[in-house]
Amino acid sequence: MNKILQTILIICGVIFIGGCLFTILGAVFVANAISEVSTPKEYTIEVTGDRILFSGVIMKMEQGSVSSYSINERIPETFTTSGIISSMVFQKQTEFGKMTVTIKDSGNHIVKRASTNAPYGLISIAL
Repeated sequence: MNKILQTILIICGVIFIGGCLFTILGAVFVANAISEVSTPKEYTIEVTGDRILFSGVIMKMEQGSVSSYSINERIPETFTTSGIISSMVFQKQTEFGKMTVTIKDSGNHIVKRASTNAPYGLISIAL
């Protein structure tokens, strides 16, 4: 009977330790994921296509506060921004033409890209 009880206790101990390790590893993974998402980054935003007017709004968080700024430009336009970008919206100001928005990270890797050729077309991007 002692041997069976010992085996059951060992199995329970292994399950308990495994559960603890799983919980710790899960917590570390979640903490790293949250840290990655909430780390301010620098982005390059390229608006390309036909030479048409466009407008846009970028919402971001920097140093604990949320801010937004508007853009009214002509394609092509490239600008950089930093912080934690939550979303951006761009709209063509004409019925004709094509507009493409490309977001690149500081390593020049494409993070997101979207295009429209719809009349007064709208591009909405969330990061």
